[in-house]
Order: sequence, then C-alpha cells, then structure tokens
Amino acid sequence: MPAPKRLHPSSLNGWYGKKIRKLREARGLTQAQLGELVRLSRSRIAQFELGTDIPPLDIVRLLDKELGAGDDLIELWDYLKLSRDDRWSDKLIDAESKAKKIQHYMHSIPALLQTREYASVMLRAGVPFFGGDADEKVENRMARQAILDAPNPPWVWSVLDESALYRSFGCVDVLRGQLLHLLEITQKPRVNVQIIPHDQDTLLTGLGTATIFDLRDGRTVIWQEGPAEGKFITDLDAVDPTVYLYDHLKAEALQPKVSSAFIRKVLEEKYP
Repeated sequence: MPAPKRLHPSSLNGWYGKKIRKLREARGLTQAQLGELVRLSRSRIAQFELGTDIPPLDIVRLLDKELGAGDDLIELWDYLKLSRDDRWSDKLIDAESKAKKIQHYMHSIPALLQTREYASVMLRAGVPFFGGDADEKVENRMARQAILDAPNPPWVWSVLDESALYRSFGCVDVLRGQLLHLLEITQKPRVNVQIIPHDQDTLLTGLGTATIFDLRDGRTVIWQEGPAEGKFITDLDAVDPTVYLYDHLKAEALQPKVSSAFIRKVLEEKYP
C-alpha cells in the first residue's frame, strides 16, 4: 500500500485534511469504512484528507460525530471558510496586538496610517490581478488600525521614500487627504514618520515591504509581504540583517519633526 501523500503544512486545507486523517486512523478506520459511515465514497474522503476539497458543513457534522472530534471539526470549519483576505488580516492583527514596536520602510503609505479613501483606491487597483472582494479588503485594513487607539498601543515607526508622497493612484484629492491625515496621525505620541528625500545619498533601500515586529514576549519577527500572500520570518539569520538595515535607514532619514515640515511643503507646493 503506497504511503500517504505528504501534506503541505502551509496549506490550511491540507492541515484540516491531516486532522481528519489522524482522527480516522486513531479510530482504526480505513477511508472506505469512514466513507460508509458518512455515506460517501472512499475517494471523496481521500480528497478531504489531501486538502484538495473542503467538506460541506453537513458532512463536517457527520465526520465530527463519527470520529469523536468533540465539535473541533465544526469549529475549525468556520475558520476554514474565511476568505484568504480574512486569514491574512487575522495574522497581521494578531501580530500587531502582540507588538510593542512596529517598523517598516515603504514606497507608499503603510496600511496602519492609511485613510479609508486611500486604502480603497489602492486595494481596488489590485483586485483585477489578485482577486478578492475590494470592500472586504478595505474593512480588513481599517480594522487593523484600531490598535493605534488601544490602551497600550505599539510604537509605530515608518520610514517612507519620498515617492510615497506623490503616489496618487490617479486620485490627487485622495492623496491630499492622505497627507493631511499623515500629519494628523503623527501627533499621536507613539507614531513616527521619517522621510528619505530623493536627493538623500543612500544605497540602503533594500528593505522592500518588510515589516519588523518587536513582540512583547521579546521576539522579533518580520512580515514579508508579497503581491498576493505574506509570510512571517523568524530565523535570526534573516531577521538580524533586516533590523540592522532598518536602523541605518532611520539614521539616514529626516528626523520626525523635519519630516513633518517636508510633508507640509509637499502639500503646499503640489496639492494646494
């Protein structure tokens, strides 16, 4: 009998299927026997266990009962049905809630500092390429900003390339409102923005869209955002160089008060 196909632990569907398989094996059942109990074919059970398909809720209830899962399969199924955007947002909200400091270098306004209008224009522009529901994406992003008004909010330190102040996504009025919001939100005691002007002689701009989280438990992790997915990096061999690079960028950027004056100047000259 061939060995079970190796599952990808990064796949939520595969992880759920692996749980079903472990429960089945613990009960001493074959896939065919479990299929008979829930009135499905052996191949259908195999699809669930391999993560190539998600069982519907009525089948999940039967599987939970026959495998003695104590409602675990039902409760986990609710999370399984969340959209990818919800899962991605949940990961970031969890990290942000556990962070004492959040740092990033970007060429656009970071999510925690965006206005609803700016976020909407930016995210809607990506829907044709990456899919998902634009309204849902915007609500997820706005929900994350609640951390800034929490009783013990994290320090947020954003180093922005000057280009972020001109990236309007075709809506100048939206960008004007965004820059005004940026000046307002930096009045919060734990929110700092530093600008790297175009004429700043620095080669240390390889940080990309990585975000550094200093967690309250003492760990430092990096969220590396891709075009459609993101991932956390915890390996110190990758984390430490990123932290050092960011420290250099902060040292070379305009200081927060000077950066605010720089943003005001851009508003006056470009978006009066």
